[in-house]
Amino acid sequence: MNPLEYPGDEIDRDVWISVVSNPVRRQIIEILRTADRPVSIADLAMQLAQQPNDNRDEPDWERARELRVTLHHRHLPKLDYVGLVEFDFTTRTVAPTQTAIDSDVEHVKPDCEC
Repeated sequence: MNPLEYPGDEIDRDVWISVVSNPVRRQIIEILRTADRPVSIADLAMQLAQQPNDNRDEPDWERARELRVTLHHRHLPKLDYVGLVEFDFTTRTVAPTQTAIDSDVEHVKPDCEC
């Protein structure tokens, strides 16, 4: 899939680009692509807190806690809305959809902090 293509006619192109242009959301997709099963929000937050751009070897526990909240209320619902992840609010787990696996979202330029 072309990174600027979006699934289905029901998703507005600007919404799609806004969602996938966020660098944290692109990191989420990359982490989920390598997972062999659904990932808990807590595990996903820890993996994001350990990303190399944080300049630390050990995760920042406070950053991981903040990420859990942001993942639950901001990033995962948006990724779920555009069909890139399946976010289970009950079990607090997330898995990539086939669209996320097939797409090339890492090449969408980050032009906003949406």
